[in-house]
Amino acid sequence: MRAAATDLGYSAAVLGSLPRGKGQLVEYFVENCDSRLSVDISMRYEELEGMFGKERLLAVMRWRLTMIEPVIETWVGRWRSTPNCPRDDHASLALEAKI
Repeated sequence: MRAAATDLGYSAAVLGSLPRGKGQLVEYFVENCDSRLSVDISMRYEELEGMFGKERLLAVMRWRLTMIEPVIETWVGRWRSTPNCPRDDHASLALEAKI
């Protein structure tokens, strides 16, 4: 994470604003995707209105999955190996379920 901060032109001290480290970045990513999905649903309401239950659900799930598609290949392994996100931690498991 230090290298990423430096590459982006930030001091490594910025990492102090993330007390839970990588786990906190994952939480931000998930919350951001949830917000974007909410906006997508609102903006594409008419498109969804013409669909029935299962079809509507599948469309929304596709939209959400496309948000994580760019990172999913590397994310799961890194998520599990992050010491800040233990496997038995309730918050971590709840977050994995949201993903």
